[in-house]
Amino acid sequence: MKTRIHKGILSACAIALLLGLAEAGHAQEPAQRFPLSPGIVVDRSQGTLFVMDAPRGVAQPASVAVGGITALQLQTGEVLWQESSAIQPLEVTTNNLLMSVARSTRDDGNNLPLIVMDEKTGEINRRILIPLEPGVTYSPVGNSQIQLRAAGNEAFLTWQFESVDPYQALPTGTLDNPILDGGRNEIPPAATNAGDNTSRKGMFRINLESGETQQIDDVEATNIPELAATDAADVTERHLPNVSLPQYLSADGRHVVAKERTKGAEYRYLMRVFDRESRQQIGEFPSNEAYVPFYVETFGDSRQIVLETPSAFELQGGQFVEVPRQVRVMDLATGEQIWSRRIAEREFRGQIPP
Repeated sequence: MKTRIHKGILSACAIALLLGLAEAGHAQEPAQRFPLSPGIVVDRSQGTLFVMDAPRGVAQPASVAVGGITALQLQTGEVLWQESSAIQPLEVTTNNLLMSVARSTRDDGNNLPLIVMDEKTGEINRRILIPLEPGVTYSPVGNSQIQLRAAGNEAFLTWQFESVDPYQALPTGTLDNPILDGGRNEIPPAATNAGDNTSRKGMFRINLESGETQQIDDVEATNIPELAATDAADVTERHLPNVSLPQYLSADGRHVVAKERTKGAEYRYLMRVFDRESRQQIGEFPSNEAYVPFYVETFGDSRQIVLETPSAFELQGGQFVEVPRQVRVMDLATGEQIWSRRIAEREFRGQIPP
């Protein structure tokens, strides 16, 4: 039995990437750098995937420990580099810098540590401390939110902290259904049973060259063009009118998945993938989850779907086997898996403490 619990912890459950505003009347170029889901960041211009890696040699999937950040070659899954002092990738900037949450030390005090890294080598260029309010601490597991948006030599970080009575367990499935908005993953605040819940938030401007930080308020933020919405289209324009099935967007906004419930199959859903521009189906894949973060990558004449699958029980050989959270790459034409890698959990899954 799985039970999820959250107690006064700030965690990264929503990460947004700002790619700049398109000229009025012109279509945006395909996104090159974007988060696939919390803890997974894509840079398709370099053919690289950055993941919040699971600790190697640790029993899975109950552990929520993070082994560090691993850079993977998108086409093959080959490990390019690993950095244990970083625990969660947040964003890749246009000048090839990877911004990540760092592993905390005693000297950090009540601050959120960030590190700026060379995305090609993993070399750490700078460490930045973001001051948090008293009582707010950080973990990559939980239900509060962090957003990081980069533009030029600046980045803008916003956080929202939610404190929940530790003895009020989150309902099963609370975090299983993220909502996509404009190609960015957003997870709605979890509904809980009656308890002592509080919410706080803050925003910072970060100079990536000097490492200086400045706290800003909501009024000041409204005057910053880099924080403007990048997709003002009505939500109905993001769905295909010629497809009647429930739909959701890819992480880069270029494709749509229409999910069809199956009967008598080994899997619950058949996910049909459509190109948004042509409105034509380009492939399909099976899934036991109603929602999986995904996007479609092209290598030559081959289309591959890159997706994250959460921890779940799967029927294998007539028995239910618990499979950990993974990033998977599949051939969209054949449905065959090309490579996969276990990554760190982002939900606490265990017994409620006494």
